[in-house]
Amino acid sequence: RFDLLDKASREFFEIAAGQRSHLSEECRKISCIPPVVIGLYQGGSWDMAEELVARQLGVKRVQVQEAWESAAEQMKHIGKAGLASGLLSEEYVLSVPPEL
Repeated sequence: RFDLLDKASREFFEIAAGQRSHLSEECRKISCIPPVVIGLYQGGSWDMAEELVARQLGVKRVQVQEAWESAAEQMKHIGKAGLASGLLSEEYVLSVPPEL
């Protein structure tokens, strides 16, 4: 669909500028690029989610970063306590995908 060419072009520029993380549904239908979450390498990180969440919440990116680090530390602490008490097994923990 050539009628979407201009719109898709604008959206690609918005992705490159960090103003959007993916193409609109309409443009994805005609895109030859597979649907992926697109990140930008900024400040030592490829993760664009922190910036997007911070913008939506109206806080600084570092606050989102600190909140996620705190949540990760809490999950590690609870996981270690579960292993120590026998509630979780090492095999079970190793079977869980890393992103979880």
